Amino acid sequence: MKKTIFIVMIMAFLLCACSKETTETYSKSEFHLNTLVNVILFEDNEEIFDDVFSLISEYENTLSPYLENTEITYINNNAAEFPVPMSDVVSKVITESLNYSALSKGYFDITIGPLVDLWQISNTDITHFVPTSKDIENAKSLIAYKNIKIENQMISFEKNGMAIDLGAIAKGYITDQIIALFKERDISSAILNLGGNIFAYGEKADGFPYIVGIQDPDSRRGEILGTVKVTDKSIVTSGIYERFFELDGIIYHHILNPFTGYPEDNNLKSVTIVSDSSMDGDALSTTLFLLGLDEGIKTAEALDGIDAVFITKSNEVHITSGLQDNFQLTNENYHIVNEAY
Repeated sequence: MKKTIFIVMIMAFLLCACSKETTETYSKSEFHLNTLVNVILFEDNEEIFDDVFSLISEYENTLSPYLENTEITYINNNAAEFPVPMSDVVSKVITESLNYSALSKGYFDITIGPLVDLWQISNTDITHFVPTSKDIENAKSLIAYKNIKIENQMISFEKNGMAIDLGAIAKGYITDQIIALFKERDISSAILNLGGNIFAYGEKADGFPYIVGIQDPDSRRGEILGTVKVTDKSIVTSGIYERFFELDGIIYHHILNPFTGYPEDNNLKSVTIVSDSSMDGDALSTTLFLLGLDEGIKTAEALDGIDAVFITKSNEVHITSGLQDNFQLTNENYHIVNEAY
């Protein structure tokens, strides 16, 4: 555990306090979920650090499709042969995922596993290549959330070769469980960062909101394009700059369209979701990116407690109505487009 001051650059976000005096904090970082996880507290509580990282390990060993002997791995290996019982945790995450699949008309689909495995965009240990159209069509034929059958907390697949990947929702679920632990232990305020899934928990002692910086998608050095003021909120971003490879001058990013089989190529560079629940933010950042600017904004405006910031390839910044008074543009390379939705 190390002692820090409360002006911290965390991955794609800048978190800082709007107070005249520096606030002393305590932090700990570990590598989990294939990313760096950082926890910042406003009180010295070594026991809660240990419990947080133990909780993350427990969920990773349940929800990961890449580790051996996890519940998701067992489901992927067997659910096409016979119904597999689900724990309460897996049942909750899969059920919520299917709700988002219905909301997005299939753009958000956890059966995208075969396509993720084909592209391997997040794998930094291989020489990347663009899959053949035949291989992409074969992977696409296995993607269909409606081919997941759930009955009496048992799950089965209707096709051999189907595979679940919870990469677009699991970190959000885990973040929410850590927040529940904080509430149970009477922790008053904290900052969580699970590889870019940020939660600014509670209220700061000085009465000011947290200020969270949104990553400039064109910068790979943590520079920001603007800030949002939040209290007790989740902030999650999906963008084309996060995980990608470049081949023959073309960038192939990790946000895959289940209908085309390719990284989504629309006018967006990133979508940031501000919400009460990090699981909502995690799923919606991917969903609204895939839906595109117009449909994404309409969807966000129709959902209670959800706000979003859309960054386009022409450097336009589109903000949902709930953030009109809480977003500040700080980068002159971008401009806000004020439209009524």
